[in-house]
Amino acid sequence: MRFDEITKTSDYEVGYNPEQKTALLKTVHTLVEENVHELVDLIHTEFESKGKEIRYLLVDSTHTGSDPVSKEARRALRMYSDVFFTFTKIAIVTSNPVTRMISKVALAAMGRSKVAKFFKTETGALEWLIEATE
Repeated sequence: MRFDEITKTSDYEVGYNPEQKTALLKTVHTLVEENVHELVDLIHTEFESKGKEIRYLLVDSTHTGSDPVSKEARRALRMYSDVFFTFTKIAIVTSNPVTRMISKVALAAMGRSKVAKFFKTETGALEWLIEATE
């Protein structure tokens, strides 16, 4: 699946595939609270205000250390849980078991654990997301 670049910072990249209505969040460093605020603003300015629908979210944290989301960022994610309730499916790519555990806790806190699935490869994650669009 090809993603058009929306933004790229030193901490993360965001892309979008309009045909599959899928957004990509690739983390480069541990996300901090400021990143969460930036991402929510980005969702509003680059997607919602332009009529771009996001049904599926692919999160790639394979380049992040053992803690992809800081404690403060997890609190901010809970604060914005209404933004993240819009995704039908969330695929998270990580090979780190600690990252997987932390992510599961964060998703449960947001009430999104039933629509999220973890993968060791981006290929597996994309297959799962694409099967949902067919």
